Amino acid sequence: MKTHLIIFTSIVVFSNPGFAHLVAEAQVGGSETIYDEGSTDVDEYDYAEDPEDDVFALAVTSNGFAGARSSAGFGWLRGVSNGEAQSGGNFRLQYNVESLSRWADVFTLTTTDPLLIGTSGTLRVGVETHGGLEVNVGLFGGASAAASVNLHYGGDTESRYQERTWSGGPQFSGDSSMNMTVDIPFVWNTPFDVALELRTFVSVVGAEGTPGSIGLATSDYSNTSEWQGFLGVFDTNNNFVSDYSFSSESGVDYQSAIEAPPVPEPSALILLSLAAAFGTLNHRRRQQ
Repeated sequence: MKTHLIIFTSIVVFSNPGFAHLVAEAQVGGSETIYDEGSTDVDEYDYAEDPEDDVFALAVTSNGFAGARSSAGFGWLRGVSNGEAQSGGNFRLQYNVESLSRWADVFTLTTTDPLLIGTSGTLRVGVETHGGLEVNVGLFGGASAAASVNLHYGGDTESRYQERTWSGGPQFSGDSSMNMTVDIPFVWNTPFDVALELRTFVSVVGAEGTPGSIGLATSDYSNTSEWQGFLGVFDTNNNFVSDYSFSSESGVDYQSAIEAPPVPEPSALILLSLAAAFGTLNHRRRQQ
């Protein structure tokens, strides 16, 4: 059985251009169906602008769990989604999970050279995004994991994408890092928008009517998507320019690489431990 990733339409790409901001978002959707009893929808959602802490969404049932977590700072992003869904002879469980984190800022490259003022230039930048995907199934379950990193500038976007889907082939676990070097056009002494966005996706499902069917997936980019600084500034004739000044609305200096703060604990491990705790509580409640 092959699962298909669902990209939640509530998330708006490159919103609020023209000023610096941070966004973190997490969402879990899906359904649990027990035959002869009906279906229960799953919908957990969290969102924050300029978040001081991680944004987190978690859903736990008696037959599985799913969670998403994201955080953002100017120049760095983190996100993780994972889930486990089991099905049996009389029940079926499916989860679709997504995290999103984004920073956006306004850049200005200023020159005092009268031959450059008002002309076009090119800013070359780098972004490194480190993470991994894992999919695993048992007894005809289904699992997909994916991630994307998108650099938005003006009306253009440069993207990198990774996906792994289990559909009867080999299971997968491993590094799925995404790096990019991008040339951003700009006009000297004129502000322009730049935004970096990281998304993680997971979809898991147990096979209908198959006892012991299970789907597991993780998309873990908690360590991390980081800005690698300016790799070069060029004039309209592609000549290297070194005599300029840079400013951003946030006050962050993007000319050099930006390092994210340390990860306090592996995000996937946090989700698993919370799910275990909630699952134990849920089991105890059913026994009362």
